Amino acid sequence: MNWQYVAGFFDGEGNITIYDYERKKVYAPDRITTYQEKQVKISIAQKIRIYVNMVQLENGVIPLLNEFLISEGIDSHIHKTNDKGMQRLQFTSRKSCKIFLEKIIPYLIVKKEKARLALAFLNGQTLEVYY
Repeated sequence: MNWQYVAGFFDGEGNITIYDYERKKVYAPDRITTYQEKQVKISIAQKIRIYVNMVQLENGVIPLLNEFLISEGIDSHIHKTNDKGMQRLQFTSRKSCKIFLEKIIPYLIVKKEKARLALAFLNGQTLEVYY
């Protein structure tokens, strides 16, 4: 297992969301750059949590990814999401999200800009989001 593989898996099966506890809203980094009706500014100083998820139906890669991420200092957990065996690998700590994003951004293709926006947010940049 290596970071190139993890980035490829995340590009296909992963997502990043930002949850705002004050507004009870979920923001996906792709909505940060998309114009909609309402606009708000969010910063890491608010009651905000960032989630990184990777999902897979079969018992194959998720346990191996979890083992690799834990060995790299990321506090990841596996959750079973339904009766059909769907597994979600998730972590939410700011430290873990930063480590993860810094390691995979060089290898991302599809979600590179979303990951950069999420990392900028974690590094204290205030973002304008639309919902």
